[in-house]
Amino acid sequence: MMTQVIPFTRTHGDVAAGAARGRAILGELIASLRPASERTLVAVDFAATSVVTASCLRESLLAFRDYCRKRDPSAYPIVVNMSEETVEELRVLLDGTKDAVVAGSLTPAGQVTGPRVVGWLDTHELATLRAVASFGGKADAPSLKRKHEEEHIGVTAWNNRLSALAAKGILLETRQGKSKFYIPVVEGL
Repeated sequence: MMTQVIPFTRTHGDVAAGAARGRAILGELIASLRPASERTLVAVDFAATSVVTASCLRESLLAFRDYCRKRDPSAYPIVVNMSEETVEELRVLLDGTKDAVVAGSLTPAGQVTGPRVVGWLDTHELATLRAVASFGGKADAPSLKRKHEEEHIGVTAWNNRLSALAAKGILLETRQGKSKFYIPVVEGL
């Protein structure tokens, strides 16, 4: 998978606050997105901004993620190099909306390190993410059902959980024929 790094905002500053500022940043993010012929990890880099408020994040980052899911499904946004203050703002926002994003750090060589989920996953989504991560490659609902037979979870339930994680941008969905397979969007998640 290719990686594209996009700065959270083109203007450097200590604080990005408010819904109006968030909508302006959304425009910058969309304009910075390069069309790709293959799946692309889009690392939204917060290194130049020390604090971003929840209202700004809602109108920029989450709107950008939703834009990518609908308009450019080959783009998988994650957040990198976010300050602890901004992570806290993001966590409050995501907990309130029962949503989640993938976060981590970005090395100068463009490698994502320390990937983690920030926000809210229900117990089933968390168990499904762990099951996919432990699968060691692509996982599909029938394979997860077979591997976790003792849990008595049907294929439909596994499919629903996998689809929910893919909609949040936490799992990458691929197709082989009629089958859907899933892997974490970032290795080590």
